[in-house]
Amino acid sequence: MIIEICTVCLFSDSIRMEEAYFSSDPEENSLMHNWNMVMLAYCDGGSFSGDRQTPLITDSGEILHFRGAAILRAAQETLLGPEYGLAEATDVVISGCSAGGLAVFMQCDRWAERLAVAEQQQPLGPGAARRKVRCLPDSGMFLDFQDDLAASDAAAFENPGFHAALVWAFDTMELEGDASCMARYAPTNEQWRCAFAQYLFPEVATPTFIVNSKFDAWSLLASGEGSPYAVVGGVLTTLDPAALNEGWGQSFDAAIRTGLEANPGHAAFM
Repeated sequence: MIIEICTVCLFSDSIRMEEAYFSSDPEENSLMHNWNMVMLAYCDGGSFSGDRQTPLITDSGEILHFRGAAILRAAQETLLGPEYGLAEATDVVISGCSAGGLAVFMQCDRWAERLAVAEQQQPLGPGAARRKVRCLPDSGMFLDFQDDLAASDAAAFENPGFHAALVWAFDTMELEGDASCMARYAPTNEQWRCAFAQYLFPEVATPTFIVNSKFDAWSLLASGEGSPYAVVGGVLTTLDPAALNEGWGQSFDAAIRTGLEANPGHAAFM
């Protein structure tokens, strides 16, 4: 079963996902073309990790709820129930793209732990091997990185900057961080690091396969001059190499390498 974590809030009456690891074509997707697939969507902006018990009241009086972690737990219990049959799955892939990819880093081990409990409560059939759980974050490696070339007109990089914005999200949304990551950074009171994939990746125990471009539209905003490129149909068509910041590439490589060295079960496709 493939479980896709999605952060898109607006959907049509139906949605068709037929590309890459969602493809039903055995030639394109030899391993998972005939698997069951589930998409989980939410709208609280915290990568399925917001766990604030009380709503946030803004200066304008808006009431905001950050309960992504509770939504995720409810979705897990629903899928493990008799109607959906997740408890009978022998192979489970937890995936997500962009902010959903970050959610995979943050919640990967919790998925594995919950599925392990379910297997103890309801063992798989006779002769079945122990359930395999793997995580596949797609384009979720948002680095704790920003330089002076960052796009001034990009919302994510306006004052006070991406670092401060994600630290604010961690504190204000009371994000439910990865347990191992939280324990590592507790002595220095830097648990906010557990909102960034580069600090999370080495702490994830469940085998994780990263799919990520080193330079994509988001990273170009963080490391370039804003818009020195053109995107047509999702493909980067023009690019001024001088706008790319070498520091981003070095930081990205180091983040991937550190995670791979921390766990021989991890892998990556860059």
